[in-house]
Amino acid sequence: MSDTPQSDKITDFRALSNRYEFRVGGRRTALSFDERYLYEDWESGMVSGTRCHLLCRLSPRVSVIRSFDALAERRIKIGGVLVLMAVVVFFSEYRGRIPLLAPALLGLGIGPFVLGARNILPKLWLNIDDEMGTNEISVELKANETSDEVDSRRVFERHLTAAIEKAKQAEYYE
Repeated sequence: MSDTPQSDKITDFRALSNRYEFRVGGRRTALSFDERYLYEDWESGMVSGTRCHLLCRLSPRVSVIRSFDALAERRIKIGGVLVLMAVVVFFSEYRGRIPLLAPALLGLGIGPFVLGARNILPKLWLNIDDEMGTNEISVELKANETSDEVDSRRVFERHLTAAIEKAKQAEYYE
């Protein structure tokens, strides 16, 4: 290949496939790996962190699952009951005797109801387990990924699986 300006613009795709970065809501998450470690970097508002995992201790099976918050339905029920109690108290004779009971019940009921309603829809999760099957990494993915984002994630998953298997072989033979 000649040394033309076009050859400077070519990027090695393999070098980019060991990093996967995405944003869900206000949280930015980046997964990257080298020949020994998987790094999980996250940032949410003013809080950020990094976790490091040995590749040889992870399972090469990376799974993407769709699940919902198990407590969401319970929160909606509790919040609904408290809001209903606030309405009943507001229209009853207790309102004159305890004037702040209805607003307090309404305030206590709105919080769990809104939190439950926000989490009632199923979410997409990328799960990476350790070699014993215990969930080691679980990060939320965008629910409406484009086909390019799905392809990028799948390439990352394939390269991560290959790196985990290679790390396990290196650990076995040392």
